[in-house]
Amino acid sequence: MVVNDSYLNYPFAARVLVRWSDLDELGMVNNAKYLTYFEEARAFFFLEKLAWDWTQLGSLVASIQINYKSPVRYGHKITVFMGVEQIKNASFSLKCAVCSRKEDDSWLLHAEGSVVMVAYDLQTQKPTALPVYAREALAGFLLV
Repeated sequence: MVVNDSYLNYPFAARVLVRWSDLDELGMVNNAKYLTYFEEARAFFFLEKLAWDWTQLGSLVASIQINYKSPVRYGHKITVFMGVEQIKNASFSLKCAVCSRKEDDSWLLHAEGSVVMVAYDLQTQKPTALPVYAREALAGFLLV
């Protein structure tokens, strides 16, 4: 499956390493590892692009949805493309695509999905509204 051009326009991309331990007995990346790939890209996104202050505002995964398209195998150099799909009062959703380059330089889509994150107040240990600085930072990565 060739990646739809829209993935190439996602405002953030992170290279993620496929580890030998990610593989199942069939030599393909186990389906649960895609959650880790989403998580690693999300961590890079939060730290590199949003400058999220983890000492003041936490975030929790509320839901994850993944559609598997093509297996990842050892040796694939994967990139997770990511963008903000929606921003609500106390939550936001990220759209993700796990892809690798083919020999002809086109992209192969392995999985696509979305992650809903909830802002979490570390003091009260409860969900909280997204502060203005977080909304503004996320808005810079909205998908169009």
